Amino acid sequence: MRLLAAAAERAMRLVERPPLVTSVVAHENILTIRSYVTGLTTAMASWNGENIHFFMVATIALSLAVPVRRMRTRLRLACLALIVGLVATLLICVVQLETVAETYAGHYIGITLHTVGEKTLLKRTNEALITVGMLLLPAYLFLVSYLAMWAESARPAGAKTGAITPPGPRRRTPSRTVMACVGGGVMLAVVWTFLAATRSEPDPRAYLAGWAKLADLNPHFAPAHVNVGNALEEEGRFDEAIRAYRRALESDPEGATARYNLGNVLMRKGLYAEAAQAYEMVLDRESDNAPAHKNLGIALLYLDRPCDALTHLERSADLDPRIFGDDLVAGQIASLRPQCSH
Repeated sequence: MRLLAAAAERAMRLVERPPLVTSVVAHENILTIRSYVTGLTTAMASWNGENIHFFMVATIALSLAVPVRRMRTRLRLACLALIVGLVATLLICVVQLETVAETYAGHYIGITLHTVGEKTLLKRTNEALITVGMLLLPAYLFLVSYLAMWAESARPAGAKTGAITPPGPRRRTPSRTVMACVGGGVMLAVVWTFLAATRSEPDPRAYLAGWAKLADLNPHFAPAHVNVGNALEEEGRFDEAIRAYRRALESDPEGATARYNLGNVLMRKGLYAEAAQAYEMVLDRESDNAPAHKNLGIALLYLDRPCDALTHLERSADLDPRIFGDDLVAGQIASLRPQCSH
């Protein structure tokens, strides 16, 4: 299950554009999804894959039930069944994990992770897998097994099974089929070990694309707009970040985080009056927000309101001693006190 979880994680990153699931972790038969939508360290949803073993066992059993007598043919069928089973189980895992993620997001967050077309594809694929895995495959397995036993019982007792090879020294050479199976098994083990041992680092651009998709699919989901704004701000795209924060405030006018971040971007653009207004609105709702007091004080200094700035700088230092440890803030407070004491 751990190898299957590693493969499913990488397959989902290839299937999802942009990727929303950041990791898939296995514990016994339980596969747990993590996503930046709920926080990188918070489990988003889980799926119990205890029945997934049925597909592997049934596929291999089906290959062994085929009425052939040559060992080479049986090995080929077994290898083919193994490959088909691995692909089928991986596909089942990806579809089920995407489905439980969508269900969790809808029930607990009130958003959707997929477009209408993607949800339709997931539904049809899931129905097809259930039909094949739960109905057609067992029925086909039973039919082939029954026919194999019937053919064996109908064979005359003295029937020859093949030509007699004349006696003589035989040269032992490794079967090409056996060598191919061994080689394929080794390559498969290497690939699965690689999948289990490596995990790609998070891609900030993928996160931006993912949050942008969520914002488009869920216009009233304020956290998506806030995170889009954060990513755009980090890239220096301040005008786009301002628009993202304002869209978040349209969805949630009481959102202090969006308001505070908006003030920060406005400060970086030199729009000090608008930034000061944003910080004041944050403090109307969170009067003990030390960073907002500090940034408002700095904005007021730029607006040539030194004594008002001192009030907020001192308040920020009282709320958070670490701010007073900032040499810049401490120097501003020390220089403003004599000026404003009159």
